[in-house]
This record gives sequence, C-alpha cells and structure tokens, in this order.
Amino acid sequence: AGNVRLASVTNEPRPTRTPVVIENVTFDANGKRVEQQTVIAPEATFDAQSGIVQAKGPGAIQVHRFGKAGSLAKPFGGTTTSAASRNRLMLTHVKFDGSLIANSAAKEMEIDGRVRSLVSPVASFDEMFDPDRDTTTWPLDAVKLICERATLAQWNPQSSAKPSNEIMATGNAHIVSSRFEATADRVSYSQANDMLVVEGTPRSDANLWFRQTPTARPNHLVAGKILYRLSDQWTEVQNVRNVKIKSK
Repeated sequence: AGNVRLASVTNEPRPTRTPVVIENVTFDANGKRVEQQTVIAPEATFDAQSGIVQAKGPGAIQVHRFGKAGSLAKPFGGTTTSAASRNRLMLTHVKFDGSLIANSAAKEMEIDGRVRSLVSPVASFDEMFDPDRDTTTWPLDAVKLICERATLAQWNPQSSAKPSNEIMATGNAHIVSSRFEATADRVSYSQANDMLVVEGTPRSDANLWFRQTPTARPNHLVAGKILYRLSDQWTEVQNVRNVKIKSK
C-alpha cells in the first residue's frame, strides 16, 4: 500500500470540523492487547509502507503501552521489584498546536507547537488523563511536561533486551511531578540511566526543585546545567548560580 491521505486542508470556512482519528492496536501471541496508539487531528496522513504518521494541530496523540515505568513515573525513588510494577500499563498523552511526525519503525516521534504532555500509570486502556486539566486530579505518579518542541524515542540498550525510552523537550521547558520540578531551555530524561538533565542558556539558568521526602520543603538548585537521578536523588551541578538546601 502506498501513502494514504486521511484528510486534506481547505481554505473554505467551516463551522465545525470533524477530526481525523488514526488508531493502531498491537496484540501479543496470546491475543492480549499490549499497546494502543491513537492520533487525533484536523489533518493527518499515514504511509503504510514506512509506518510514518504526520499530523497538523491542534491535535493529540494518546499511547497506552505496557512497559517499565522507571522513576519518571514513580514517586520518591525507591526500588520496585514486583512483576506487576515492572510491567505497568503506562499512558503518554500529548497535545500540540503545531505538527507531529511519528515513525513507528524507528520508534521516534517529533512534536512542536505548545506541547503539553502527561506520563502516568493507568488501570486500563480506557483510562485517560488530560494534560490540560488540573494536576490535583491525577495519580500521584503522574508527570507533566510543557515545552515548544518535544522528541520521544525508544531504543534497545546493548546491555539490556528491554527497550528504553527517552524524552527531549526544548523551548521554555517545564516538567513537574509530586516530588520534583524543573524549568529550563532544555530538559531531557533517559530511562536507561534514570537521569534527568536540565540545561539553561547564557541568558537563562536551569532550575530544579526536589523534595527528599513527601512532606519536606523543596531544595532549589540554580545552575547552567543540572543532572538529577530520580531513583536516589544523586545530583551533579555545573556552573552553579545558587543552591538552597532545606532541612527535613
């Protein structure tokens, strides 16, 4: 099959416009649903040969997938050893005003234009949380990310058979969860080493707030670049501007 166009742009005014919906569901050998991807946008194209989806916003992509949650969606560090926790059903819900390009073969996705995203564990494929809603209604483990451009990728490290997820956010990036918060020009997270990297610019510093316990007052680091490992709260600070450490 060739390129299949699912919608087209028109200059004619419309009182309402029905969005295009592209859905892909993956099942394992036993017929169990293991992943579900849904793209919703006013205009979208799908290339069946390459597996590339392109969409113009305002739109959204919703991904339910079983996999290792990592510390990005696990409150206050600690080690989780149960099989159920290691293979949780996770939701990634992203809204955008610009454009989206997703390559299922390369397992990469690029999004731009006022990107709002949410990563959270969910109980079922039907459960959905909205990144535009108040965070107080979300699970404790949820993480919200706001930026101008975002890249999401999945790859297999040489030392592990399990895939690892990476998130890169640029342009007024702001990430917030129940235990940490960061603002910078660029924020990235790698599941392989559980590392959050917060990078500023010569004109704008990187900021990181984190709590050592749920009830503790947040520590505040201001620097050119901050590395923060979520599982044990190890930090490395480069070009320090200010450090405020609060007592428990």
